[in-house]
Amino acid sequence: MKQMIRRFSELVSRNNLFLSSQEVLRKMIFGLDTRNRQLLVLADTGAAFEEQVIPLRVIQACTVRKQYRGIRPGALQPDHLAEFLDSVELRLDIGGSDPLVLPFYEHGPDPQKAARPAERKAHLWAGAIEQMLKAGKLRPAPPDAESAVNGR
Repeated sequence: MKQMIRRFSELVSRNNLFLSSQEVLRKMIFGLDTRNRQLLVLADTGAAFEEQVIPLRVIQACTVRKQYRGIRPGALQPDHLAEFLDSVELRLDIGGSDPLVLPFYEHGPDPQKAARPAERKAHLWAGAIEQMLKAGKLRPAPPDAESAVNGR
């Protein structure tokens, strides 16, 4: 994790970013530069680090997605839906490219405690990004949005 944090700091400097907020997830760190309207994402793929600098203008939608495991009939107790929660993700739809998925929660031993804060964080991030998109500060995504994301 220390190596990933160090690498993230280097990327912030190298790309002249001014992060207003950042989030450290299990295998990913991302940060939002509201001044330059960019999102920096660094993911640990196991073999290497994968980095992306995404101009916010190429993001077409930002949603929180929750996935649940199967629930047998009669197994659901009132107010215990979180026990069946499998994952909470922030999904960024980017024109001409696969969506970027930021995993905030993956099923663990105590979903009641871990899932709610993760879901709350995901919704806060979605709200911040959506607010920038709706505020008219950003131009619509260009037809070649994929090339903007990949730096081509």
